[in-house]
Amino acid sequence: MIDPTDKQTAALPLEQPKRGRGRPSTGAAMTPAEKQRAYRQRLAEQKNNQVPEAKFGKVRSTAAERIEQLEQQLADAITRAELAEARADVMGNELAIIKAKLGKASATIVNIKTSNVTENKTLWDVESQVPGKHTWQKVAGYPWPNQEAAEEFARKMPNETHLRYRVVQVKAPK
Repeated sequence: MIDPTDKQTAALPLEQPKRGRGRPSTGAAMTPAEKQRAYRQRLAEQKNNQVPEAKFGKVRSTAAERIEQLEQQLADAITRAELAEARADVMGNELAIIKAKLGKASATIVNIKTSNVTENKTLWDVESQVPGKHTWQKVAGYPWPNQEAAEEFARKMPNETHLRYRVVQVKAPK
């Protein structure tokens, strides 16, 4: 509320006039005829500013040549990849064959060692013992077909840890 006796305080302009609906006019609106004239003028300018085909023809031919080069390089790379894949397949097959042959050779060695046993089917093992212990452990390897070969193997074993070695007789599997 405003005090009617107060003459020093100015009234606040709280209420403003209401605007009309819609977009306010700028005063620079064009008539439809002026719009059509401007449109035709823009079309004429575009037609005059077009670049002749001769300028783009050279660029297009250069781009087409480059595309052909890249396509050829891609085809060559694909061919090299296919050849490398074929070589890898061949090498994998060769590896599988060699592994199979190695397995057969290993089985043949075991068969030879066990088949060269004398009539009483006796094999020989090499065992080792750590000083101070009472147990003997088999040294890794296959059983030996004769005692001399097993003793030769035991003599060639390194004796850095002061292990003791012995050759023991084992019955061959039937």
